[in-house]
Amino acid sequence: MEEEKRVLGDEEFYRRKWRKKALQISIVVIIALAIGSYFFFRSLNASRAYKIGLQLMEEEQWEDAIASFDKALSIRSNFPDASFKKGESLAKIYNYDDAKEALLVTNPGKLGNKKLAAEILNLLGFISLRQGDLEAANEEFQKAIEYKPTASSYLGFAEALVRQETDLDKAIEYVDKAIALRPDPSMYTSLYNMKGRAYLIGGNYEAANEAFLESLSYNDSNVMSYYYLGVSYEDTGDIAKAKGAMSKAVELNPDYDVAFEALERLNIDYPEIIPEAVR
Repeated sequence: MEEEKRVLGDEEFYRRKWRKKALQISIVVIIALAIGSYFFFRSLNASRAYKIGLQLMEEEQWEDAIASFDKALSIRSNFPDASFKKGESLAKIYNYDDAKEALLVTNPGKLGNKKLAAEILNLLGFISLRQGDLEAANEEFQKAIEYKPTASSYLGFAEALVRQETDLDKAIEYVDKAIALRPDPSMYTSLYNMKGRAYLIGGNYEAANEAFLESLSYNDSNVMSYYYLGVSYEDTGDIAKAKGAMSKAVELNPDYDVAFEALERLNIDYPEIIPEAVR
């Protein structure tokens, strides 16, 4: 009888022990699930705010888009896509300093997503161009190209070189590489315009004229191409076409002072020459 009681007591002891262990395991599992659910819903809320921001960008509601990306980042601070789109939205309203700050937070050099890193570096390059920091633009476009070459990064690098008036052959090469990528047709006007500017600075006026006219074949309302075409014609002594190109630039944008002043000077210096249409 005593032996039977002892056996029953042992069984009860082990049953209680395993019930306690099972309870502990259940508590740990419940806590883990609760923590997982918390972070899951936080991530879900961050993604929702990010998607709302993208929609607001499509509607060009930049301030509201920035606020939405800020909300996403307040929930999930390490969210490079949201930081990139916040920077892009800030750049749209010309808030370049804050845009650069938002982009640099992502630390693009250490991002595993090289496509996103290239997009961030590319945007940083264009901001540097707008701020006149051409050396920084060179570095940023070069890194962007190393990660993922795009027509936009090649164009940006070419612009930096043209504005520095150095390494013009490389600028032309980069434009050709961009064209070889068959970008969106809307880019060809800017690409051929940049190629023309490189030729113009280098004194190859015939090639410059061809490039500017090619640019205008994609967009006949591009003021800059008409202006630079006018500069090229004036440099080669074709005043009639120079006047014609400058007149068209002023017609398209009466507030473009550089073209207006150039046309006014041509009219004063060569009053007898009648403008000739360039297209």
